[in-house]
Amino acid sequence: MNTDFDLIIVGGGPGGYNAAERAGHAGLKTLVIEKETLGGVCLNRGCIPTKTLLAAAKHYHIAKDSEAFGVKAVDVSMDWSKAYKRKVKTVRALVSGVKTKLKKNHVTVIEGEARFTSASVVDVNGESYSAGKILIATGSKSFIPPIPGADSPAVLTSREILDIDHIPESLVVIGGGVIGMEFASLFSTLGTRVSIVEMLPEIVPSLDSDVAALLRQRLEKDVTFKLG
Repeated sequence: MNTDFDLIIVGGGPGGYNAAERAGHAGLKTLVIEKETLGGVCLNRGCIPTKTLLAAAKHYHIAKDSEAFGVKAVDVSMDWSKAYKRKVKTVRALVSGVKTKLKKNHVTVIEGEARFTSASVVDVNGESYSAGKILIATGSKSFIPPIPGADSPAVLTSREILDIDHIPESLVVIGGGVIGMEFASLFSTLGTRVSIVEMLPEIVPSLDSDVAALLRQRLEKDVTFKLG
């Protein structure tokens, strides 16, 4: 492989793969280096898998409470294993779509962890690659607060909880932001006893306060809140 490129992008998430697609389309010889899976957090461990599972939970909730609408559904249950497999299938299909777009625009993709050896050279899997421009698009990872016991195997981040093999009986969510509320909504709908612990006086501070209060009131039937 020719190891000289016009542009090297470290990170294959939304920022990285969209930049690569545009660069490739413009005729730049482009390399994307991704140490895990193309698509980043949103596609693999965020927006897409959570929305897929939330859709399953919504269908379960509608079926379980359908009698009020004149529909009798007997012995409604949630098959978590099947919902999980559908989530995996959905994610894989979209990752495949990203790969296809990059290939169509003649972008080279390498799996591995990049290490800079100079301002214009990176090493991946023992091979060196150079470029006139290098874009760092490595994203972020979950912050685990310094709480005693946070290193326990029972403590999961938003990444690990997407791979659990069962619906938990109880769940404490530390943080009442958007991600925390997604998981609270998902698992409380499936029958898990959920508690939200948030240091601020209200959940989802990015929302208008009236909207945040309405959301909390809507969930209080099934979720316990510890605020402030």
